[in-house]
Amino acid sequence: MKSLNVVSTYTIIGTFLIVGLSIPVNAKEAGIYLHGGATYWRDLEVPEVIDLTELRHTPIEYEVVESRTRPSIAVGYNFDENWGVELLYLSTPKRTLTFNQMIEPGDDDDIIRTLTWRNTVQHTTYGINVVYDVNISNNFSVFGKLGIAQSSHAVDSSITFSGRTNPAPEELYGFVEEVDTEDLFGAIGARIPVKNIFASLSVAYQFVETSDGRESSFEVAIQMKF
Repeated sequence: MKSLNVVSTYTIIGTFLIVGLSIPVNAKEAGIYLHGGATYWRDLEVPEVIDLTELRHTPIEYEVVESRTRPSIAVGYNFDENWGVELLYLSTPKRTLTFNQMIEPGDDDDIIRTLTWRNTVQHTTYGINVVYDVNISNNFSVFGKLGIAQSSHAVDSSITFSGRTNPAPEELYGFVEEVDTEDLFGAIGARIPVKNIFASLSVAYQFVETSDGRESSFEVAIQMKF
């Protein structure tokens, strides 16, 4: 699988180089643009757990429950073939943290029962970036993005007991810290034009800081000029 990923990466890069060096149009045009892409979240940090009880030593199961590929959207303005600014939106896949608490039998019950606590966590990010392209040729550029991102940390908590699942009581809601942060967003990538339709294709490595740490991803996108 690792070899297949390496081959796929070099194939994408090779395609960009071949196409980028053969299409006689600019990779980036001045004006308003709409950017849409598919972002693959390679690294997702485990959300930080708040120890509200004596359960600090209870094993916690961590799982990514949605596809690691999520849509990413931006709208921006290129001042010239080098400088631009954009507003972006992206979100991470939903993840769950689960632990089981054993309930000892009471006086009228000799069965040990299991209480399952589950938190579903997702980050939604809005940001503003400065974008700078370095033109390798008229039809191929590499670029960097740097900006500020507002990351909202959404948590949904539930308890399952005796086959029934209910929302967690408000006073016990969430063993995952829910924090909104303003942190750094950055990206580095390459861009080539799409002939005759005032658009460009790009691939990029990008990262965003969240309350759980740095989340990194890869994006494949198309950018349409208006």
